Amino acid sequence: MQRFLHGHDRLVASIVATIAFGTYVATMFPGLAAIGDTPKFQFVGAVLGTPHSPGYPVYMLLSWLFAHLPIGTLAYRMNLLSAVFGGITIGLLYLVMRELNCRWYAAAAGALAIAFGRIFWSQALLAEVYTINAALFAGALLFLFRWARTRRDRDLITAVAFVAVGAAHHLTLVMTVPALTAYALAIDRRRSLSRRIVVSTIVLAALSLASYGFIWIRTLQGAPFLEAQAHSVGELVAIMRADQFDHFLFGFTLRDILWVRVPLIARVLFGELRTTGLLLAVVGSAVLARGRRKEGIVLGGTFAIITLFAIDYSVYDVEVFLILPMIVLGITAAVGIEAVVSAVESQVTVSGVSLATAAVVMLVVVRGQFHANRVANDQHRHVYETTFFDALFRSLPRRSAIVHESYPMDHMVLYKIIGEQAARGREIVLIGDDPATIAAYLGDGFHVYAFQEARERLSDKGVRFTDAPLPLPHPPSLRHVLDTEAPSIAYPLAEAVGAGRRVAKR
Repeated sequence: MQRFLHGHDRLVASIVATIAFGTYVATMFPGLAAIGDTPKFQFVGAVLGTPHSPGYPVYMLLSWLFAHLPIGTLAYRMNLLSAVFGGITIGLLYLVMRELNCRWYAAAAGALAIAFGRIFWSQALLAEVYTINAALFAGALLFLFRWARTRRDRDLITAVAFVAVGAAHHLTLVMTVPALTAYALAIDRRRSLSRRIVVSTIVLAALSLASYGFIWIRTLQGAPFLEAQAHSVGELVAIMRADQFDHFLFGFTLRDILWVRVPLIARVLFGELRTTGLLLAVVGSAVLARGRRKEGIVLGGTFAIITLFAIDYSVYDVEVFLILPMIVLGITAAVGIEAVVSAVESQVTVSGVSLATAAVVMLVVVRGQFHANRVANDQHRHVYETTFFDALFRSLPRRSAIVHESYPMDHMVLYKIIGEQAARGREIVLIGDDPATIAAYLGDGFHVYAFQEARERLSDKGVRFTDAPLPLPHPPSLRHVLDTEAPSIAYPLAEAVGAGRRVAKR
């Protein structure tokens, strides 16, 4: 098959990336989002803090840079970071598929089908780490496949660099190293083990490990937000290995794995591909097994390693750990598109059939994915959290303490205090949810407030609250958002007026 000129490939890759990025920006969360780690990632990089293990030093640096963009709120800029790298991922994946000899429209369709998959799309709309991880994986594949074609050392070193940066970002990319290494050795053992490649790999790996010194430095400096703290080499190594999550691994019985976890993972993957994508992936797998076994092995190996990890990893958001396997299936489906198109065109001699085929491929594959997932991923009107917390911080008295509520709620409070510095000129703090702490703050002249869940917990411990919630300014606009956007997630805040047991004034 005749390949595009490199300039044409770069042009199409840019167009595909721009389409994906434009879609993400148009459907992106415009501000705060009470989802998982997102409220934390919407401010921690801006103050060069340290989130949970493994600390994400690459993400911290990138989010610090984006925090200084002269556009939107801090939360918007952090969401935009994910959208940017979502678009970059799609552009790189187009080039990966071209390296696998997919014609331009098969590669474009495959890349955009990944772009509009439900889970990948959702992660490009909010502050999270997964689109950066996907971009690094796509870059590693691209330059590894390119090296297989060119045998230029710089291509292999660039692939290693992508993996090294990924090792300082998210551990799932580290899991792909065995498959990527096996592929390089299978392509050209002598070149991949040359002194230049080995020395470059050691240097890049050392730099990757050294980047985790950021956590140690910021711990010593007392950064405004320190979730992962390293006071010794042992503590730093534990953070790098994400030891805090060990208890989520290897907790399932064989029966649970076979009858619960495997069907769960299969449903997630099938839901991302849908029937058309699954059938194309099957065709693509057969093509790779027959004609490009080494590429099939590296893709299959990557898929197997991370999918097996996800099967035995007991977390509520396991689907995001399947993004790299989903990308592998998307690449394989693009190979399947190429095979189907080639088979059709070999039987047809009518002029203009290539253009017609391109139109059909785009219509069936891309349009289907887009319309299947557009409604679920259109978040551009999701403004409740932003509206509520803006109104809340305008109404809080000069000395206010907010009681610990839940993981996302606490981080939205900290976003306002640390990220936006919305308490400037006032003393507003987040405190523990025990009666002694509340009594101490009340005794020190603070107004102490609690959200609904904390009030329910504390009422059983003798803490009393006012009957009416804290009044917020601009009630018409807030009520409109509450009634039309998110009536089920109201966050009424009530003031504590007494604790079960008083303690000495602080």
